[in-house]
Amino acid sequence: MAFPPLAEILPHRPPMLLLDAMTAIEVQSVTCNATVRAGAPFVAGERASSLLAVEYFAQAVAAMFAYKARGGDAGPFRGLLLGVRDLELEVSHLRVGDELQVHCREQWASGPVAQYHCQLSRGDERLASGAVTVLRGDPAEFAAAARPDLVEPAS
Repeated sequence: MAFPPLAEILPHRPPMLLLDAMTAIEVQSVTCNATVRAGAPFVAGERASSLLAVEYFAQAVAAMFAYKARGGDAGPFRGLLLGVRDLELEVSHLRVGDELQVHCREQWASGPVAQYHCQLSRGDERLASGAVTVLRGDPAEFAAAARPDLVEPAS
């Protein structure tokens, strides 16, 4: 199955678009590929902190939402990372040239909020895992719907 380029469905742009491509999607999970590149944000010398896994997780989940929400000429999908739980970093850093796989699976969802268990791997080696909680949709629209009395009228 061919997937659209991530730059078409996510609001991220290089150099902050860290994922290369979506490679698999199911009802409640997504898998994406990424390569750690020299000169990319957060890369110093030949390595980047393994904490970068959190951004890989968030972008993979966003790619899944965007792909599912895509219809006609729909623009980039927006959302918000609300938090991270049970983050386990198996390595201290990622290396330039590492070819990574990011896999995220839904654990629960309630309205616009959902939590995904995610794993970052290099081949068969697990590098990081944890759960990300996300708001699905535009945070400004969610805030306006939740508290219309706090939204300033448009001029």
